[in-house]
Amino acid sequence: RNLGKALLSYQAAAQFNPRAIRDMIFRYRNGLEVPQDSKKSQYYLDQLRLRASRGDREAECYLADLLCDGFIPQSYTQGLALYERAAENAMGRSFYRLAERYVRGEGVAKDPQAAFQHYRRAASLLYLPAFYNVAVGLAEGIGTAKNLPESKEWFLRIKRGAQRGAPAHQLSFARLCERGLFV
Repeated sequence: RNLGKALLSYQAAAQFNPRAIRDMIFRYRNGLEVPQDSKKSQYYLDQLRLRASRGDREAECYLADLLCDGFIPQSYTQGLALYERAAENAMGRSFYRLAERYVRGEGVAKDPQAAFQHYRRAASLLYLPAFYNVAVGLAEGIGTAKNLPESKEWFLRIKRGAQRGAPAHQLSFARLCERGLFV
């Protein structure tokens, strides 16, 4: 374990990668393997906001997470708008996060149909965690009409991915087995 090298690598990645920027915000704010430093955390938050303001869709999505999850003063309206903008540019993760908001009714009215549509769109963009939600929605008729043959197709995609060692599919496969779907 070399935390010094890890931090240097995170800092280098944060110059180009919004996820690394988000990770730096959390590290400095919470003192995760670095001394807690609110100024450095704010610096990285400002960098993420700057990238989002320049149209970086991935940065918009991570900033939306911070807004909607209460990490920075909560503004569902602003966070949802950022998810929507990122989703317009085919960001599967944004569709997925929008779906989660509709499932829980966070910043929007609970709407299983809208949630399912967003999960399906995320899955169509190959955002792997959404495959599980599509399979379950179709199997149990959550937000859509029950469709066991199509649900089984999604299940088989998940199973093949799990057999190839894709971590997101392995988790989805475990969750489907736990639910007793197609096992």
